[in-house]
Amino acid sequence: MTYSLSLIAKYANGEAWDREVLKMWKDEGWKVTDQVYFKDPVSGIKARLDGVARKGDEFVYLENKFSGAELSGNQKIIYPKIASGEAVPAGEKALEAFGRDLKYKQQNVLINATPK
Repeated sequence: MTYSLSLIAKYANGEAWDREVLKMWKDEGWKVTDQVYFKDPVSGIKARLDGVARKGDEFVYLENKFSGAELSGNQKIIYPKIASGEAVPAGEKALEAFGRDLKYKQQNVLINATPK
């Protein structure tokens, strides 16, 4: 499989954008866990957040989009369910972000987007 140079450059810049946003939160004193999954326990659909920032009992759920990138199909389904409390954290990174008791809060996902 071959990829166009523009696609490769966009991906590389998107990864750099993710790292930069997460670093900004860390620099402000937040504990940041990258690549945290949430899932709908009814349908089994999962989506990955780019990061969860935590300071005490305060959480910020981070999704970073670069150069006009859009939410994936699963993200469009799961992110509103995070806000409504219908989706739950899943996987090892969730344990890292929320602890063994998975104390988390239902809230909106903060989408950090660069212009196109």
